[in-house]
Amino acid sequence: MKNKLDDYYSTYDLSLASTLLAMEFRLENVDRANGYKSLFIFKQTPELKKSIQLYWGDLLKVSPIKLFNAQKLLKNRIYSEGSHAVE
Repeated sequence: MKNKLDDYYSTYDLSLASTLLAMEFRLENVDRANGYKSLFIFKQTPELKKSIQLYWGDLLKVSPIKLFNAQKLLKNRIYSEGSHAVE
């Protein structure tokens, strides 16, 4: 039986999360439950898995402007008050 957690990919890595967001993968949630670190949660897809492998292999090409804007958006989500679920 498939676990619901298998449907999602999560990371504490701000750079990876920013890259995935810049590549237009959907951010499902930002979990700040442990208080000092934010867990970025994405819907798991074959394309996401491949992009993560390319990221760690230093083989991705991402627009610097999109990357900067994605990182800025994530930092705003981390430090804003209220719900961190993406609508």
